Amino acid sequence: MGWDDQIPVLLLEYEEEYEDYGDSSCYICGSSFVSGSSIDYQIVKAWEWNTTKGESQFLAAQLEAMDMWMRPAWQTVHRMILRDLANGTCRISGAAQGTGMGRESSCVPLNSDAGFIVDGHSDDTDVEPGWGIVRVPMLSPSEEPEQPTGLVGYPVHAVCWRLLMRCLGDRVAQDNLAAILDLLRKHAAVTFEEAKVLPWHAQNPMRPKPLLKLLQSARARGGQGDIQEGLKRPCRLSLPVEIQFMLLELLPPRDAIALEEAMGWEVGNAFWRSQIPDEYFEVKELWDENIGWRYLYGQLESVDQAPGLVCRRQILSKIKQVGDGLKKHIGCQDPSSGPVVGETEP
Repeated sequence: MGWDDQIPVLLLEYEEEYEDYGDSSCYICGSSFVSGSSIDYQIVKAWEWNTTKGESQFLAAQLEAMDMWMRPAWQTVHRMILRDLANGTCRISGAAQGTGMGRESSCVPLNSDAGFIVDGHSDDTDVEPGWGIVRVPMLSPSEEPEQPTGLVGYPVHAVCWRLLMRCLGDRVAQDNLAAILDLLRKHAAVTFEEAKVLPWHAQNPMRPKPLLKLLQSARARGGQGDIQEGLKRPCRLSLPVEIQFMLLELLPPRDAIALEEAMGWEVGNAFWRSQIPDEYFEVKELWDENIGWRYLYGQLESVDQAPGLVCRRQILSKIKQVGDGLKKHIGCQDPSSGPVVGETEP
């Protein structure tokens, strides 16, 4: 049975401790991979539930979406940018998680939609041919492959790959994967040592809990007005709407809201929604919903320094450098014709 029919996941053991594979670093963010107790209770229970139904399969998206109880656990799920040495073509692998990543090679699914969980005690004999799993050598930025043919891999955190896809757009990333890999290799060669000392133990940059709680609160407000009834306004200054917008855009969020209240303006949800920074792509996913946009804009400062968002900004800054290099590489074809950095695709 091929990958088109079944996407299995191999789950072997649960381990207690994390190990930092310092010799293997993500080509996007530059930080190390982590292994160990990330194969946690929730994954085990989900796997057991599937096997009781006679199934043993996950999609890569399901594997990436599982909540993991230790904060560094997002660093355990990785993909590989695979390069075929025979023809130079590149493809992105499926997602793999667990201690199957060694210091020199890793098992990954060939199918980009597939997920794979394995532990360090497994070897190639544990992987059945029909599963579409391959073990490929991992290369450092300055390392060239020893063999003339076959596949070699360049590892990235699955989360970092998702962020890159959001920034550049799926189509641009897939169509220019070889060029992106070359840019990542050049960038990684000078940033790996720097990145390893950064606080990459932060929460998952894809789902920072403080931001999710704030979004839940804004949705609960619905479209109700945020201006308090009976609020005394010291003055009312009538200005064209365009001038109001210009003045409000110059101020920090809470000062802008205070000015709107003091002047008796009501600029509307459309304005506040337009001021949300692109890095909050979870907000963009609620773009058409009737939520408390004014409230949300004013409260974003309170979650701005959440560990997950700090981690996200660090990763996005590196992805932006790759995007800028890609623009030069492909000339007039602008990769920003897809989403801009931090913005979701339609």
